[in-house]
Amino acid sequence: HARSATVVPKELSLSLQKLSGRTCTTSNVPTATLFQMEHQAQLLHFQSTAPTISQQLQHRTIKDYTVAISAHGRKSTWTAAVALVDDLQAQLLELNIITWNALVTACGRAQQWCAALQSLAVAQHRTLEPDVITYSAAITATEEGGCWEEALQLLQDMWRFGPEPDTIACNAVISACEKGQTWEPAMWILERML
Repeated sequence: HARSATVVPKELSLSLQKLSGRTCTTSNVPTATLFQMEHQAQLLHFQSTAPTISQQLQHRTIKDYTVAISAHGRKSTWTAAVALVDDLQAQLLELNIITWNALVTACGRAQQWCAALQSLAVAQHRTLEPDVITYSAAITATEEGGCWEEALQLLQDMWRFGPEPDTIACNAVISACEKGQTWEPAMWILERML
């Protein structure tokens, strides 16, 4: 849905432009590749040590899967949460934004901010409309990962395209800026909140 554009101060626009095309990397290996490799390794372990979870969830509802994904989020076992989403799709159950929010949150709680951002991007690609909870979970993940630029970009996306950011999202970005000792964007957000 279209929104009126938010005017961003020039100095912030420049730092936001630096983010375009930026990918999450570790040791010059794209995180998507690391994410896939780690996911495959964890999935193999998950399948060999707990084959009964998929069996237990067979013939269950989307709500059952969402509860299980949330439980993995609380345990910071994000790859098991991803495996459940894969299994859910194999069961041909229709994903909803609540289930996706649980996945983004699980990735964030496990301090996997790149995976949280990738999950957000996949949700958007699947035409699921991310809500404030989705964005707040992704912003919190980037904040905890010390990635103030990514947090600021997500907040900017919310102002541009919706949903309207809430206090939780704004405070998480301010906290990310604080951790990055970048005060100007934090002050700009605080002023905008008032």
